[in-house]
Amino acid sequence: MPTVSVATWLKDIRDNPGLAVRSAAVGWIALWVLWGVVAPWLVRFDDWLFVRGVADIRDFWPDPRAPFFHFLIGGGFNAAVGWFVGRVARDHQTPMVLLFFVSVLVISDLPRFVPAALAALGPGHGRFWGIVVLDFVFLRLSIVAAGIGGVGGRRALASLKKRRGSQRCPTGA
Repeated sequence: MPTVSVATWLKDIRDNPGLAVRSAAVGWIALWVLWGVVAPWLVRFDDWLFVRGVADIRDFWPDPRAPFFHFLIGGGFNAAVGWFVGRVARDHQTPMVLLFFVSVLVISDLPRFVPAALAALGPGHGRFWGIVVLDFVFLRLSIVAAGIGGVGGRRALASLKKRRGSQRCPTGA
C-alpha cells in the first residue's frame, strides 16, 4: 500500500511540473522571509520597542534564542511555510508539500548535517544527537504536519458537519 502512495505522489509531481516549481518557490520564499526578515526582528523586538519609546519589556521578554523558544517560534515559522505550500497546491498538497520538505532537507540540511554528523561519530556526543532529533521533529516535521494536515482540516471538518447534519432527527432536536 505505501508503495502505491509514493508512486502516485511521484506521478503527481511529474504530471504537474509547474505546480511543483510554484510550490517549491512559494515555500523557499516564505522560508526566507520568515527566517531572514521576521526572525531577526523578533529576536530584537524588545529593544525595538524600547528604542522607539513604546514600551520597556526587556525585563520579561524571553530570549528567542533559548532552546524552548527556538523550537516554539521555529516550529511555528516552519508550520506556516508548510501551510502556505499546502494552500498553493490544494489539489496535490501531499506530494507538493513532501517535495518542498525533501528540497529543504537536501538543499539546506544535508550540507550542514553530514560534516557535523561525521565529526560527532563515536562516544560522548549524545547531546548532539538529541539536539538533531529535536530539531528534526519540531522544526522540520512541522512543515509536513501543517502542510498536509493543516490545509485538509477545513475540508474534513466541512465533510464531518455535513454528515452530522444529515443524521439529525427530523424535529431538529
